[in-house]
Amino acid sequence: MKKSNTTFEQKIKDTFIRYGRIPFLVMLMIVMSLFVLYYTYVSIYRPFQLNRNINRDLETSLKLIEDVDILGDHRYQNLYYLRSQIADDLQLIIFDKNQEIEMISQPSLEGSEYYRIYNRIVLSNVIENQWSMSIFKPFDTDHKYLIYSTYKDGYYIMVFMEDLHVLETLDDLKIMMALTDNFDNILFTSNQNLEGINGKLNTSTLDQYVYRKQQLPIGLYVHTFQNKDEVSMIVITMVIALILSYILMQGINKKSAKRIGSEFSHSIKQLHAAVKEMESGRMIHNVDLQTDDEFQALGEAFNVMNERLNKLIIRNENLLTLSKDAEIKQLEAQFNPHFLFNTLETIKYLVDEDPILASELIIKTTMLLRYSIDDKNNEIRFSQDLSYIKHYLDIHKLRLEDRFTYHLDVDDAVLNLTLPKLLIQPLIENSLKHGFIGQMNLHLSITVYVKENDLYIYIIDDGGGMDPEMVKDLNQYNYDSDKVVGFGIKSVIQRIKLKYGNSSQFKIHSNDKNTIIEIIIKEQANET
Repeated sequence: MKKSNTTFEQKIKDTFIRYGRIPFLVMLMIVMSLFVLYYTYVSIYRPFQLNRNINRDLETSLKLIEDVDILGDHRYQNLYYLRSQIADDLQLIIFDKNQEIEMISQPSLEGSEYYRIYNRIVLSNVIENQWSMSIFKPFDTDHKYLIYSTYKDGYYIMVFMEDLHVLETLDDLKIMMALTDNFDNILFTSNQNLEGINGKLNTSTLDQYVYRKQQLPIGLYVHTFQNKDEVSMIVITMVIALILSYILMQGINKKSAKRIGSEFSHSIKQLHAAVKEMESGRMIHNVDLQTDDEFQALGEAFNVMNERLNKLIIRNENLLTLSKDAEIKQLEAQFNPHFLFNTLETIKYLVDEDPILASELIIKTTMLLRYSIDDKNNEIRFSQDLSYIKHYLDIHKLRLEDRFTYHLDVDDAVLNLTLPKLLIQPLIENSLKHGFIGQMNLHLSITVYVKENDLYIYIIDDGGGMDPEMVKDLNQYNYDSDKVVGFGIKSVIQRIKLKYGNSSQFKIHSNDKNTIIEIIIKEQANET
């Protein structure tokens, strides 16, 4: 399961740096969203709002002209009223059906042949009882007129409007725009650079702008412009700001990650170093962890185990012979340092990949350590041992994943039987240690039941079998002649024989595929 030699401290650093990018990504998304909102507002919403307001205000003014009785007896009073409401320089010409002047408020509008020809062209295009609109800029002046004309009740009516009140507010808008007719004759513009020859829209500079043209319902056109350089500058500024922010954030993340990695890896470093020393055969001083978390509990359990092993080693050095109780005591205290080392390696990996699972693994490992070093009882109910075995196998399952499977089949009648503590644990360890040699997967089966008051225990694995000579040697093992405390399978044989003598049997059956270890203890069901 171990993927690389990356240290736990480096994993913490990498994790912190990786997740430290999240605020930058969030900030990037916010900035991009703000830019999209800004661009949408400038390019879509603001022109839409502008168009809507212009159309509404102009439509109101034109509707007022249509509703006022221009042909009545109070023509001049109505003219002054329209000037106060629409434009101060609003002028009116009324022609009869022969296009002869009936009334004119500004004689200069018919003062030259140029004006008269233009006016007659406009009149020739009007439709009875329908109002039409056009924009007129005389070549000899700077005036621009919005002309609103119709023919009704036998009269031609032309209304000339300049500097409309509703357009005065457009000067305050910080937006480049122009209001034209369908021939691009400009009625109003916020920037004189947009006006070309003869008062028409200057189309030669359109490539400099983000340009939008929209027709109003009243027939006029609104042109809006946004300088491309301004848009480019906004984008460039945003990109530079994001790059500088990213560089700054990366620098801060790396410094913070180095400090955090060092602080949080201190506990696992101590435990890892302690297990490495123990694995090499050197007994170390106690691990001092004051972290108030699972690592402290694991360290305390490790210290207890270390002290226990040291005491047993000192005791065994002074013993010339083995007594039954001393042998059992030492055998119970054995705890495979390779298993602990592999488990800590797995914890290092899972802390980065799955912290919740790592915490669960630490708790289970701590429970195993506490149970294995608890010397209050040499014999316990098998249900307690079974719980230990389940934790032990679960830890291997977490470490090996699909490569390892197991099955427990324990008769309920066995759970309350009193047996030597951790009796079959070395057999399980042996299967896991040697079962993977030459193959990737292993299945372990443990069956325990009572039949006619006799206890039967079977440990079966498909690890490819044992060496025939070793099987023969173990089946013929004479524990009486061996004055050295055994390990692994021999330790189990010693404990069984020391405890139950000839009332017990230990047998190994093995072929090239499977190994079956059979333990039979006579009349055990009668002892609870």
